[in-house]
Amino acid sequence: MQPTEIEQQALVTVVHLGPEYGTLDVDAIEAMEGDLLRLVEEIDPPHLVLDCWNTEYFGSLFISVLVHCYRRIRERGGRFVLCCLQPLIRQELEAVNLHVLWPIYDSIEEAIRSITETKMNPRRT
Repeated sequence: MQPTEIEQQALVTVVHLGPEYGTLDVDAIEAMEGDLLRLVEEIDPPHLVLDCWNTEYFGSLFISVLVHCYRRIRERGGRFVLCCLQPLIRQELEAVNLHVLWPIYDSIEEAIRSITETKMNPRRT
């Protein structure tokens, strides 16, 4: 199962998780993990925005996949951010301080801008 849409915007790869990823249970995660990690290895430049608009729930297994993506992108000198999270998911990630690892933005545009502005002004994190 692949993400609904993958697009390139302003040197940033945006992955839109489609409605089939509404609830990221074990089966859905196992189906997408390889594709997502393969994409992380292939994108150039290594900047990724993960649009989670359609996702209403994900558990610790998906958080593990996000950590792997984040680490590999950072090793490659890139940035990894999330956007369009449902309020409950965002609250849960912020409660355990995961937003410190990967910033969370309200819109795709904000997420892309955060990466492109950081690229132009490297002092920002």
